[in-house]
Amino acid sequence: VRDWSSDVCSSDLQASFGVEYNLMQLFQLRGGYHVGQKKEYYPNYATIGAGVRFLHIKLDFAYIFAARSTALHNTYSISFGFDF
Repeated sequence: VRDWSSDVCSSDLQASFGVEYNLMQLFQLRGGYHVGQKKEYYPNYATIGAGVRFLHIKLDFAYIFAARSTALHNTYSISFGFDF
């Protein structure tokens, strides 16, 4: 039986940082980096993203650049939202 508590309660440090450029509250460009562990489930990876907001409707896209050996390799997300 595997003891998962040693994985979850790990003392390894992780950090993330990012930047966003917002043009006239209409277009957003984003980039970031996550410094993780050397294990596959918390890897280092870079991200890019873009968003559009118009008439309280927003559409966002993000892509993760991670190593081929990780589950996050070639991961992307698309989100749609409404501000009210």
